[in-house]
Amino acid sequence: MKYQYRCGSLAWLSVGLSLALVLPSLTSAQDDGDDTWVIVHAGTLLAVPGEPAENEKTIVIRNDVIESVLDGYVSPAEAGATDAAIWSLQDRFVLPGLMDMHVHLQNGVPGLLMDDARRVFGTRVNNDAESAVIATGNAQTALRAGFTTVRDAGSNGSAVFSVRNGINSGLIDGPRIFLAGEQVHVTDGNPWEATSATPLCDGIEPCRWMVREQIRRGADFVKIAVSGSGSEDNGGPDDPPEMFDEEIKSVVDTAHSMLRIVSAHAHGTASINAALRNGVDSIEHGSFPDDESIRLYLETGAILVPTLAYITQWTPEYLDALVPYQQVRKDQFLTMQPEGVAKAHEAGVIIAAGSDVGSGLMYHGLSTLEPIAYVELAGMSEMDAIVTATVNGAKLLRREDELGTLEAGKFADLIATGTSPLENIRALLDVTFVMKGGVVYRDDE
Repeated sequence: MKYQYRCGSLAWLSVGLSLALVLPSLTSAQDDGDDTWVIVHAGTLLAVPGEPAENEKTIVIRNDVIESVLDGYVSPAEAGATDAAIWSLQDRFVLPGLMDMHVHLQNGVPGLLMDDARRVFGTRVNNDAESAVIATGNAQTALRAGFTTVRDAGSNGSAVFSVRNGINSGLIDGPRIFLAGEQVHVTDGNPWEATSATPLCDGIEPCRWMVREQIRRGADFVKIAVSGSGSEDNGGPDDPPEMFDEEIKSVVDTAHSMLRIVSAHAHGTASINAALRNGVDSIEHGSFPDDESIRLYLETGAILVPTLAYITQWTPEYLDALVPYQQVRKDQFLTMQPEGVAKAHEAGVIIAAGSDVGSGLMYHGLSTLEPIAYVELAGMSEMDAIVTATVNGAKLLRREDELGTLEAGKFADLIATGTSPLENIRALLDVTFVMKGGVVYRDDE
């Protein structure tokens, strides 16, 4: 049987086999011309978030893609899937693998690799080799938590590129990674994801160069900083953008000409609106929208990635340690950001779940708190929150034909929980089964 169960950073380390023994099993369908078949029996299946769940379903998987979804518990012979592995999830709730559209894989690090102060603030290390180790561990944490696809929204150096490529090659376990590379920003602008010596985005031509450079390095999308961070003095509700319109437009036009989408870090109202006016495809954070923001979202079809959950991690000790202006700012976030997400959702703005794990106090493994925050802080239904972390993530990535639902022709990325997240969204904290591309990475029962 050519089916591989994997759990750990490298398959040959996980099961104690040598490289020569493991790699053929990972590529056998390509090497010997045979197909690998897997059958999943789902007690309850939410195949398409936004549509009703159904009971007693069979998912037939051929290699890494769903072949069909059938009624009842169908045998391999009945499904035409000879020599199939069978996974019985008849006592569980099955849904598409979750998607986090805003992570920082090389941030949020194990204690052995940096001192306490840097660990508290989740800052990066400067060594690419260490960053690759950190990013690999964080990617594995995401996958085991049920996130089969993530979007890395800003990183330094080559580490995350290498981790993404290693996962795609089957050498490392982890989710599908789509990444921006270095954040495009102006001199003295939001520096969180960009500190290298490369030229900055000051003016039309440098902005074009920065975009093309990230794409040359292998970026899947481009990220710009139109406002400061939430802790900086130009990241508040009423602060002006730190990029001019012509700079934003230069980035957007250049990226679109090279078939890449653009996401914009923007907290303040004016920054959100400037980014939307100039054609960005998504807004990261979008903390303080107004009516014009909503109109522009709906007019342009841009997607909001709220990163709402991080406010749930602000402990009294953390808030008390801030300087006075930052305490005022955090109070604004606590009161205004949930209202902004609720307002956008009620107006019909497309929202894709993105948690900002790896930033501040949002540590890796907490991504599930994002859709939970949409229900508990912004008033979404459980179904709508799940849509943000599945269907809408695929829409943001322009991969609706491959990801986001469990339908024929799409990747076999699925998870299972012990109880229904449609009844209590916190069931997503109880992920007991993770499959990506037909390979099982976690099964707790």
